[in-house]
Amino acid sequence: MIMKDKKLSIRAGKLLKKIRELFCLARFRMIVLPILIMICIILTLVRGAIIRSMLDQNAYMSWDSHKSYGQVTAFFAEKAMLSAGSIKEIEYNLDKAMTENSIKSENGERLFKDCYSAIDNVNVGSTGKTSNVRAVGVGGDFFLFHELKLVNGSFFDKDNEMKDLIVIDEDLAWSLFGSDDVQGKTVLINDIPHIISGVVARQRGRISDAAGLDRSVIYMSYESLYAMNETPVGAFEVMLPEKVDGFGMRIVSDKLDYDESDMTIVDNRNRFGLSEMVKVFLSFPSRSMQLTDYKLPYWENIARAAEDIISILQIFILASMVLAFADAFSIGVVIYRNKGFTARSIINGIADKVYAWQSKRRPAESE
Repeated sequence: MIMKDKKLSIRAGKLLKKIRELFCLARFRMIVLPILIMICIILTLVRGAIIRSMLDQNAYMSWDSHKSYGQVTAFFAEKAMLSAGSIKEIEYNLDKAMTENSIKSENGERLFKDCYSAIDNVNVGSTGKTSNVRAVGVGGDFFLFHELKLVNGSFFDKDNEMKDLIVIDEDLAWSLFGSDDVQGKTVLINDIPHIISGVVARQRGRISDAAGLDRSVIYMSYESLYAMNETPVGAFEVMLPEKVDGFGMRIVSDKLDYDESDMTIVDNRNRFGLSEMVKVFLSFPSRSMQLTDYKLPYWENIARAAEDIISILQIFILASMVLAFADAFSIGVVIYRNKGFTARSIINGIADKVYAWQSKRRPAESE
């Protein structure tokens, strides 16, 4: 009995010694592998956090909890000369497309939500103070797509007959009135009276400033902005049913009858996907060149900056995954070439250890 226990102990000891030798051979690789996995996890979490922070790009998720809707945006050059009337024609064509694809509402309501906007510069004044600000003329469900942080007051409704309501940022409120509690107060925009409906916070940061938020912004009805400067619509955004992946993008592309040089279309739902991010990365440096006639609003500039950052993160994620796989494979090769044991011998070694432990317990229990 003692001799058998000794032999089992020698066999198990040799097995453990062999495993330790293998660990020494692949020690560096075994240290690198968890580091690569951790890098991949951290970069993936950062990537996800950036995407979730892009509320303008994920409006469909907050409106449709089942995620059965897509979101598409079209940006137009000034020469396309889009007006509020042009938007009504686009909405009619989209309604028609829903019918053609047998997509119907049970209660007869429109199956998509949309908004449009234009950007221009205006002068805003009150009590002898005047500021030149960036004005966003909005129509449709703009504030559904763009979840601005309300500090005071309320947003104006698209169906409100009063087209002189505006929303200003808190910087402008403090500059003109020394307070952000300014709901109901009147300001002059290009010498035309408008009433403040609400006050919002302005995004901060280097990217936001570079994107066009380096000075105060006001939001006013598109009709009011057009009456001042005849500014054409620059952006049209829509959330619509996504029967299959890419359906919304295809429908909008088909129904917007404009020259490709006059517009660009973005599939917001899929813009941060793997294939799209690889395309963005491969498009450097031409992506940074302005070769079009259309002006992008600040939220699209921020989204494009996010694309640049995410594309780089995505490449590092892919690289760390490939390196981790290669490292794990090389560890497996080292173990296979130098193992000197089989799966059966490992099982037997474990069984021997268990048997030896049980044998030591028996004499103690018998005493």
